[in-house]
Amino acid sequence: SAKTTLVEEAQLKAETISDELVIETLSLSQQDGQFQLDGRIGLAGRHAVKLNYHVDLLKVLPEKLTINGQIAGNQQQLVLTQQIQQPLRSEQPLVVNDLTSSLSWILTTSAQAIDVSKLVPEQELQLDNVNLHAEGTLTRLKSSLQATLKRADIPAIDIDVSAVSEDMAEWHVQAKAQPDNEKIITLSGKVNTDTPEIAFDLKAVWQQLQWPLQGDK
Repeated sequence: SAKTTLVEEAQLKAETISDELVIETLSLSQQDGQFQLDGRIGLAGRHAVKLNYHVDLLKVLPEKLTINGQIAGNQQQLVLTQQIQQPLRSEQPLVVNDLTSSLSWILTTSAQAIDVSKLVPEQELQLDNVNLHAEGTLTRLKSSLQATLKRADIPAIDIDVSAVSEDMAEWHVQAKAQPDNEKIITLSGKVNTDTPEIAFDLKAVWQQLQWPLQGDK
């Protein structure tokens, strides 16, 4: 049977100073990538945290993916600020509130341009002006995504998608794709994931559309 090695090499250099755990370096290495972390973790009071991390993923995508991030805050609020380098250059601020009680969180992601062909070589596709906003708790979620989809053979298409769930099972979904001010496709309805097979109840509406899409590229 195949054998999977989770960690090939691990290094930790840390010490406790007063009421803090000071991590000078935590390093984990494996053939698929590396993870490094340093910073401070409070051992008393509100457990203040200030950490920096760096990740290199070597085999997830056709080329190396590098992630840098910072985590700061305490048990009342943690703020994670993450930067992903090319080919997925983007930023992901994440705010988590009330870690010890009614946990809630807000995540935003923004990217000027993502070349999908760098991720899936057979897809000559680019996403511009990507903006994702999501917020929720352990049991509910509200999210929205806006972007402009570009291909060489069709006009640019603005997309706007939102999904809301109060129980993480039934999702209210709305989506809009708009090649220009007159042509538009809308999709709305419910998706239930709490079934043996995912159940869809969706309605699609389109206006002024012809296939193949034509217009200014």
